[in-house]
Amino acid sequence: MTQRSVEMKLALLREHEDGVPWVRIEADSGVSTRTLRRWAAAYRADPASLRRPPCIDKGHRRTPTELIEAIEALALRHPAPTTAYIHRRVSDIARGRGLPAPSASSVRATVQAVD
Repeated sequence: MTQRSVEMKLALLREHEDGVPWVRIEADSGVSTRTLRRWAAAYRADPASLRRPPCIDKGHRRTPTELIEAIEALALRHPAPTTAYIHRRVSDIARGRGLPAPSASSVRATVQAVD
């Protein structure tokens, strides 16, 4: 799914205001008629609504600190274990402590961030 810029959304809405039917705009742009109508209704209610709100938790880790420390400790072992091995071990640790297990991509990102 491609994120459309505010300018692109406004251009598509202006096409409809100029008399182009939603179906033709859908065929040309690849945006569904339902989405176009939703954008139009939102724009009529509040012109700033087409802008995507900023992510509140951007840059913050959701993985508990103790699991991050376990990932880093396992990543620094010699010989270096695979990310899959680290993920399995940390998932076992999380399950034992009643914590949600981190995803494999979170473990990979943490391992890659280790110096």
